Amino acid sequence: MDVLTHATFLAPDFDEPPAPRRADDEPEADTGEPVPAGRDMARFLDKALEGRGWEVLNRWTTPYSHAFDVRRTSRRYDVEVQLLDGDEGRWLVSALQRKGLVPWLSRSGDSDEHTLLLTHLRGVLDADPRIGAPRWYSEDDWNASDRGPGSELPIA
Repeated sequence: MDVLTHATFLAPDFDEPPAPRRADDEPEADTGEPVPAGRDMARFLDKALEGRGWEVLNRWTTPYSHAFDVRRTSRRYDVEVQLLDGDEGRWLVSALQRKGLVPWLSRSGDSDEHTLLLTHLRGVLDADPRIGAPRWYSEDDWNASDRGPGSELPIA
């Protein structure tokens, strides 16, 4: 059975007040590049996972998303949040086990811990009234589909 590691969901009314800067926030360098939407959503998710016993280790921004990594024991998992459609408030979140610099040396297969992380993430999405219509995908299904017109894997 494929592990469902990617979820799309609708959150058009997700609007948190700006959070005060925390001591562990990285300084935001002015690179001239636009900062992607999703910082509040990423912070909401990392706080919710911390509340369920996950340690948030690092936070970072890519050109199109916000991400953080978590661990509960020795394995680390990358959680990434991306706004797919700002007009509809359609989001993507994924939670994947970190492979390391040499992926074939990493322990293979999905663990009970990864399943627990995904269960906790599902619980966070299902419990918040601002979030609706979650749809879950395996990594292979998400990566294989272009999700364009006529796609067999619709987004939320």
